Amino acid sequence: MQLGAVVLIPPTLPNESHHPPRGDRAGSSVQPLPLWPVVGRNLVQEWINRIRRVGVEVLSITHRAHSLGPDPALGLARNGVEQFLVISLQSYAEIDLLDFLRYHRERRSTATAAFNQDGPLGVEVLSRTSLTFNHAAAWNVPADNVRTSEYRFDGYAKHLRSAKGYRDLVTDALSRQCALTPRGSQFGPATWVSENAKIGRGVRFDGPCFVGSDTILHEGVTLGPFTSVEDGCVIECGTMIEGSTVLPQTFLGAGLSVRRAVVDGSQLEQLDSGIVADLASSGLARRLPLRGKANLEHDGGRRGCFLDMQPSHNGTAARNTICAQDLASAP
Repeated sequence: MQLGAVVLIPPTLPNESHHPPRGDRAGSSVQPLPLWPVVGRNLVQEWINRIRRVGVEVLSITHRAHSLGPDPALGLARNGVEQFLVISLQSYAEIDLLDFLRYHRERRSTATAAFNQDGPLGVEVLSRTSLTFNHAAAWNVPADNVRTSEYRFDGYAKHLRSAKGYRDLVTDALSRQCALTPRGSQFGPATWVSENAKIGRGVRFDGPCFVGSDTILHEGVTLGPFTSVEDGCVIECGTMIEGSTVLPQTFLGAGLSVRRAVVDGSQLEQLDSGIVADLASSGLARRLPLRGKANLEHDGGRRGCFLDMQPSHNGTAARNTICAQDLASAP
Protein backbone atom coordinates (compact mmCIF):
# COMPACT_ATOMS: atom_id res chain seq x y z
CA MET A 1 0.00 0.00 0.00
CA GLN A 2 1.51 3.29 -1.12
CA LEU A 3 1.95 5.88 1.63
CA GLY A 4 2.04 9.63 1.08
CA ALA A 5 2.50 12.55 3.45
CA VAL A 6 1.42 16.18 3.61
CA VAL A 7 3.17 18.71 5.85
CA LEU A 8 1.07 21.81 6.58
CA ILE A 9 2.78 25.10 7.47
CA PRO A 10 0.42 27.03 9.80
CA PRO A 11 -0.65 30.69 9.54
CA THR A 12 1.87 33.45 10.22
CA LEU A 13 -0.18 35.33 12.80
CA PRO A 14 -3.39 34.62 14.74
CA ASN A 15 -6.59 36.47 13.89
CA GLU A 16 -6.14 40.02 15.15
CA SER A 17 -9.66 40.04 16.58
CA HIS A 18 -8.69 37.29 19.00
CA HIS A 19 -6.62 38.27 22.00
CA PRO A 20 -5.19 35.21 23.77
CA PRO A 21 -4.29 35.30 27.46
CA ARG A 22 -0.94 36.67 28.55
CA GLY A 23 1.93 34.40 27.74
CA ASP A 24 -0.17 32.32 25.36
CA ARG A 25 0.47 34.21 22.16
CA ALA A 26 1.42 32.54 18.93
CA GLY A 27 4.55 34.69 19.13
CA SER A 28 5.50 38.19 18.01
CA SER A 29 7.50 37.00 15.01
CA VAL A 30 6.47 37.41 11.38
CA GLN A 31 7.45 33.74 10.99
CA PRO A 32 5.01 30.99 12.02
CA LEU A 33 6.11 29.69 15.40
CA PRO A 34 6.82 26.13 14.16
CA LEU A 35 9.39 27.65 11.78
CA TRP A 36 11.38 29.12 14.66
CA PRO A 37 14.64 27.15 14.94
CA VAL A 38 15.33 25.18 18.10
CA VAL A 39 19.05 25.16 19.03
CA GLY A 40 19.91 25.28 15.34
CA ARG A 41 17.38 22.62 14.32
CA ASN A 42 14.62 23.19 11.77
CA LEU A 43 11.43 21.53 13.05
CA VAL A 44 9.97 21.16 9.56
CA GLN A 45 13.09 19.30 8.46
CA GLU A 46 13.00 17.18 11.63
CA TRP A 47 9.47 16.04 10.77
CA ILE A 48 10.42 15.42 7.13
CA ASN A 49 13.39 13.27 8.19
CA ARG A 50 11.15 11.17 10.42
CA ILE A 51 8.50 10.84 7.70
CA ARG A 52 11.12 9.63 5.20
CA ARG A 53 12.29 6.97 7.66
CA VAL A 54 8.89 5.24 7.61
CA GLY A 55 9.04 4.71 3.86
CA VAL A 56 6.91 7.57 2.57
CA GLU A 57 7.12 7.58 -1.23
CA VAL A 58 5.38 10.90 -1.97
CA LEU A 59 5.68 14.04 0.15
CA SER A 60 3.90 17.39 -0.27
CA ILE A 61 4.52 20.59 1.73
CA THR A 62 1.90 23.33 1.69
CA HIS A 63 1.52 26.78 3.25
CA ARG A 64 -2.25 26.87 3.57
CA ALA A 65 -3.36 29.66 5.91
CA HIS A 66 -6.25 28.12 7.79
CA SER A 67 -6.79 24.50 6.74
CA LEU A 68 -5.18 21.85 4.70
CA GLY A 69 -7.93 21.64 2.11
CA PRO A 70 -8.13 18.75 -0.32
CA ASP A 71 -5.74 19.78 -3.04
CA PRO A 72 -2.44 18.21 -1.88
CA ALA A 73 -3.99 14.91 -0.76
CA LEU A 74 -6.37 14.67 -3.70
CA GLY A 75 -3.47 15.15 -6.07
CA LEU A 76 -1.60 12.32 -4.35
CA ALA A 77 -4.72 10.14 -4.29
CA ARG A 78 -5.18 10.52 -8.03
CA ASN A 79 -1.67 9.14 -8.40
CA GLY A 80 -2.58 6.01 -6.47
CA VAL A 81 -1.58 6.90 -2.90
CA GLU A 82 -3.76 4.87 -0.48
CA GLN A 83 -2.90 6.44 2.88
CA PHE A 84 -1.84 9.95 3.90
CA LEU A 85 0.20 10.96 6.90
CA VAL A 86 -0.76 14.57 7.66
CA ILE A 87 1.50 16.72 9.87
CA SER A 88 0.07 20.16 10.68
CA LEU A 89 3.05 21.33 12.78
CA GLN A 90 1.03 22.01 15.91
CA SER A 91 3.63 20.30 18.03
CA TYR A 92 6.98 18.64 18.34
CA ALA A 93 6.10 15.06 19.23
CA GLU A 94 8.42 12.06 19.33
CA ILE A 95 5.77 9.66 18.08
CA ASP A 96 6.82 6.32 16.66
CA LEU A 97 5.21 6.86 13.26
CA LEU A 98 5.42 3.17 12.33
CA ASP A 99 3.44 2.28 15.47
CA PHE A 100 0.98 5.08 14.69
CA LEU A 101 0.38 3.76 11.16
CA ARG A 102 0.07 0.19 12.44
CA TYR A 103 -2.54 1.32 14.99
CA HIS A 104 -4.55 2.97 12.20
CA ARG A 105 -4.47 -0.11 9.97
CA GLU A 106 -5.35 -2.57 12.74
CA ARG A 107 -8.51 -0.62 13.56
CA ARG A 108 -9.47 -0.29 9.88
CA SER A 109 -10.14 3.38 10.53
CA THR A 110 -10.97 6.05 7.98
CA ALA A 111 -8.93 8.57 9.98
CA THR A 112 -6.76 8.41 13.07
CA ALA A 113 -5.50 11.41 15.04
CA ALA A 114 -2.80 11.52 17.73
CA PHE A 115 -3.57 13.10 21.10
CA ASN A 116 -1.84 13.57 24.40
CA GLN A 117 -3.21 14.88 27.69
CA ASP A 118 -3.09 18.46 26.36
CA GLY A 119 -5.04 17.80 23.17
CA PRO A 120 -4.43 17.00 19.50
CA LEU A 121 -0.82 16.89 18.34
CA GLY A 122 -1.48 17.72 14.70
CA VAL A 123 -0.50 14.22 13.53
CA GLU A 124 -3.12 12.31 11.53
CA VAL A 125 -3.37 9.48 9.08
CA LEU A 126 -6.19 9.38 6.50
CA SER A 127 -7.23 6.56 4.23
CA ARG A 128 -7.94 7.25 0.56
CA THR A 129 -11.56 6.26 1.08
CA SER A 130 -12.04 9.29 3.36
CA LEU A 131 -11.61 11.67 0.41
CA THR A 132 -14.29 12.55 -2.08
CA PHE A 133 -13.45 14.03 -5.44
CA ASN A 134 -16.57 16.11 -6.05
CA HIS A 135 -15.74 18.87 -3.57
CA ALA A 136 -12.86 21.25 -4.22
CA ALA A 137 -13.16 23.59 -1.21
CA ALA A 138 -12.89 21.36 1.86
CA TRP A 139 -12.44 17.84 3.15
CA ASN A 140 -15.64 15.83 2.79
CA VAL A 141 -15.87 12.51 4.62
CA PRO A 142 -19.22 10.78 4.04
CA ALA A 143 -20.95 10.15 7.37
CA ASP A 144 -21.69 6.49 6.65
CA ASN A 145 -18.02 5.83 5.93
CA VAL A 146 -16.53 7.57 8.97
CA ARG A 147 -14.53 5.25 11.21
CA THR A 148 -12.29 7.49 13.27
CA SER A 149 -9.96 6.55 16.08
CA GLU A 150 -7.72 8.32 18.57
CA TYR A 151 -4.10 7.38 19.17
CA ARG A 152 -3.08 8.26 22.71
CA PHE A 153 0.56 9.26 23.04
CA ASP A 154 2.28 9.45 26.43
CA GLY A 155 5.82 10.12 25.23
CA TYR A 156 7.66 13.41 24.81
CA ALA A 157 5.63 16.16 23.13
CA LYS A 158 5.42 19.95 23.26
CA HIS A 159 2.55 21.91 21.76
CA LEU A 160 3.71 24.93 19.75
CA ARG A 161 0.86 27.30 20.60
CA SER A 162 2.84 30.02 22.31
CA ALA A 163 6.27 31.50 22.87
CA LYS A 164 6.25 29.83 26.28
CA GLY A 165 5.69 26.40 24.72
CA TYR A 166 8.51 27.08 22.26
CA ARG A 167 10.83 28.11 25.08
CA ASP A 168 9.96 24.94 27.02
CA LEU A 169 11.12 22.93 24.00
CA VAL A 170 14.38 24.92 23.78
CA THR A 171 15.00 24.35 27.51
CA ASP A 172 14.39 20.60 27.17
CA ALA A 173 16.70 20.38 24.15
CA LEU A 174 19.49 22.17 26.04
CA SER A 175 19.04 19.94 29.09
CA ARG A 176 18.85 16.81 26.88
CA GLN A 177 15.30 15.96 27.95
CA CYS A 178 14.25 15.24 24.36
CA ALA A 179 15.76 13.85 21.17
CA LEU A 180 16.57 17.29 19.69
CA THR A 181 20.31 17.87 20.05
CA PRO A 182 21.95 21.29 19.64
CA ARG A 183 23.67 21.70 16.28
CA GLY A 184 27.35 22.47 16.75
CA SER A 185 30.47 21.52 18.67
CA GLN A 186 30.05 20.82 22.36
CA PHE A 187 32.29 22.56 24.88
CA GLY A 188 32.12 20.70 28.18
CA PRO A 189 28.72 19.36 29.24
CA ALA A 190 26.63 22.45 28.70
CA THR A 191 27.72 24.77 25.84
CA TRP A 192 27.29 24.28 22.09
CA VAL A 193 28.75 26.58 19.42
CA SER A 194 27.99 26.18 15.70
CA GLU A 195 30.39 26.63 12.82
CA ASN A 196 31.58 30.10 11.83
CA ALA A 197 30.40 31.67 15.09
CA LYS A 198 32.64 34.52 16.26
CA ILE A 199 33.24 34.77 20.00
CA GLY A 200 34.85 37.89 21.50
CA ARG A 201 37.19 38.05 24.46
CA GLY A 202 35.56 38.07 27.86
CA VAL A 203 32.42 36.30 26.65
CA ARG A 204 30.99 34.19 29.48
CA PHE A 205 28.86 31.07 29.10
CA ASP A 206 26.78 29.93 32.08
CA GLY A 207 25.31 26.85 30.47
CA PRO A 208 23.41 25.15 29.19
CA CYS A 209 23.42 27.50 26.22
CA PHE A 210 23.72 27.52 22.43
CA VAL A 211 25.30 29.82 19.82
CA GLY A 212 24.17 29.46 16.20
CA SER A 213 26.12 29.46 12.97
CA ASP A 214 27.55 32.79 11.74
CA THR A 215 26.57 34.53 14.98
CA ILE A 216 28.84 37.19 16.52
CA LEU A 217 29.17 37.65 20.28
CA HIS A 218 31.22 40.77 20.99
CA GLU A 219 33.44 41.37 24.02
CA GLY A 220 31.91 40.92 27.46
CA VAL A 221 28.66 39.25 26.39
CA THR A 222 27.19 36.84 28.95
CA LEU A 223 24.90 33.95 28.01
CA GLY A 224 23.06 32.66 31.07
CA PRO A 225 21.41 29.28 31.62
CA PHE A 226 18.98 27.97 28.98
CA THR A 227 19.82 30.63 26.43
CA SER A 228 19.90 30.09 22.67
CA VAL A 229 21.21 32.64 20.19
CA GLU A 230 20.30 31.32 16.75
CA ASP A 231 22.02 31.74 13.36
CA GLY A 232 23.29 35.03 11.98
CA CYS A 233 22.83 37.20 15.08
CA VAL A 234 25.06 40.01 16.39
CA ILE A 235 25.15 40.66 20.14
CA GLU A 236 27.01 43.82 21.13
CA CYS A 237 29.44 44.37 24.02
CA GLY A 238 28.35 43.70 27.58
CA THR A 239 24.84 42.44 26.84
CA MET A 240 23.54 39.72 29.16
CA ILE A 241 20.95 37.17 27.97
CA GLU A 242 19.39 34.63 30.31
CA GLY A 243 16.62 32.06 29.84
CA SER A 244 15.84 33.53 26.42
CA THR A 245 16.02 32.88 22.69
CA VAL A 246 17.33 35.34 20.11
CA LEU A 247 15.88 34.33 16.75
CA PRO A 248 17.96 34.40 13.53
CA GLN A 249 19.33 37.59 11.96
CA THR A 250 18.77 39.71 15.09
CA PHE A 251 21.00 42.55 16.28
CA LEU A 252 21.03 43.41 20.00
CA GLY A 253 22.78 46.59 21.17
CA ALA A 254 25.36 47.03 23.90
CA GLY A 255 24.73 46.79 27.62
CA LEU A 256 21.27 45.19 27.51
CA SER A 257 19.82 42.75 30.01
CA VAL A 258 17.40 40.26 28.43
CA ARG A 259 15.67 37.75 30.73
CA ARG A 260 12.93 35.22 29.90
CA ALA A 261 12.14 36.59 26.48
CA VAL A 262 12.05 35.77 22.78
CA VAL A 263 13.69 38.41 20.58
CA ASP A 264 13.06 38.47 16.83
CA GLY A 265 14.54 41.44 15.01
CA SER A 266 13.29 44.52 16.84
CA GLN A 267 10.46 42.64 18.58
CA LEU A 268 10.94 41.43 22.16
CA GLU A 269 8.26 39.31 23.83
CA GLN A 270 8.60 39.00 27.62
CA LEU A 271 7.34 35.54 28.54
CA ASP A 272 6.03 36.19 32.05
CA SER A 273 3.96 39.28 31.20
CA GLY A 274 3.21 38.53 27.54
CA ILE A 275 4.17 42.11 26.70
CA VAL A 276 5.67 42.67 23.25
CA ALA A 277 8.00 45.67 22.87
CA ASP A 278 9.32 47.15 19.63
CA LEU A 279 12.94 48.22 20.19
CA ALA A 280 13.48 49.60 16.69
CA SER A 281 12.94 53.28 17.52
CA SER A 282 15.52 53.16 20.32
CA GLY A 283 18.08 51.44 18.09
CA LEU A 284 18.52 48.67 20.68
CA ALA A 285 17.51 45.87 18.31
CA ARG A 286 16.81 45.34 14.64
CA ARG A 287 16.59 42.78 11.87
CA LEU A 288 19.89 42.06 10.12
CA PRO A 289 20.26 41.25 6.43
CA LEU A 290 21.79 37.93 5.52
CA ARG A 291 25.57 38.33 5.67
CA GLY A 292 28.17 36.65 3.52
CA LYS A 293 31.17 35.02 5.16
CA ALA A 294 33.37 37.91 4.12
CA ASN A 295 31.34 40.19 6.42
CA LEU A 296 31.17 38.00 9.50
CA GLU A 297 33.87 39.77 11.50
CA HIS A 298 32.15 43.12 11.63
CA ASP A 299 28.76 44.72 11.76
CA GLY A 300 28.29 48.21 10.43
CA GLY A 301 31.99 48.51 9.72
CA ARG A 302 33.17 47.85 13.31
CA ARG A 303 35.76 45.10 13.60
CA GLY A 304 36.29 42.99 16.69
CA CYS A 305 38.88 40.66 18.19
CA PHE A 306 37.53 37.12 18.14
CA LEU A 307 38.83 33.90 19.63
CA ASP A 308 39.52 30.66 17.80
CA MET A 309 37.08 28.32 19.54
CA GLN A 310 38.24 24.74 19.94
CA PRO A 311 36.20 21.95 21.57
CA SER A 312 37.69 20.91 24.89
CA HIS A 313 37.35 17.99 27.26
CA ASN A 314 39.67 19.16 30.02
CA GLY A 315 38.72 20.09 33.57
CA THR A 316 38.16 23.75 32.79
CA ALA A 317 35.54 23.08 30.15
CA ALA A 318 33.80 20.50 32.36
CA ARG A 319 32.25 23.31 34.41
CA ASN A 320 28.88 24.71 33.40
CA THR A 321 30.24 28.25 33.76
CA ILE A 322 33.14 28.88 31.40
CA CYS A 323 34.78 31.80 29.65
CA ALA A 324 35.59 31.99 25.97
CA GLN A 325 39.32 32.20 26.75
CA ASP A 326 39.14 28.82 28.52
CA LEU A 327 37.74 27.20 25.40
CA ALA A 328 40.06 28.91 22.97
CA SER A 329 43.22 28.02 24.91
CA ALA A 330 42.28 24.43 25.69
CA PRO A 331 44.43 21.71 24.10
